[in-house]
Amino acid sequence: MMWLQQLSRETMIKAANGKAHPALDVFAHALRYFRQHALQELSDQTSTALVDDDVRWVISVPAIWKPPARQFMRIAAMQVLPNLSRVVVSGPEPNSIWNGTC
Repeated sequence: MMWLQQLSRETMIKAANGKAHPALDVFAHALRYFRQHALQELSDQTSTALVDDDVRWVISVPAIWKPPARQFMRIAAMQVLPNLSRVVVSGPEPNSIWNGTC
């Protein structure tokens, strides 16, 4: 997992078919998928059409990640949730946000 320590806007990831893709695009696409899936699931469970503004998005990264990798995730999150309530946190911070103590 050494590549996680070296993430940058220029990092490329090789797909199973051998094609290289920008890691930022891959991570942003994954976050976009999770966002869409979470909104759909929440909407189905509550019988209410939820939108991004109804959710406070918290993206947790491992505390072991170096600052450049954390910044990389912030950039990916901004691509998916540009003007919305989103936070990127590491370590024990997600629990304190959930409990409203942060």
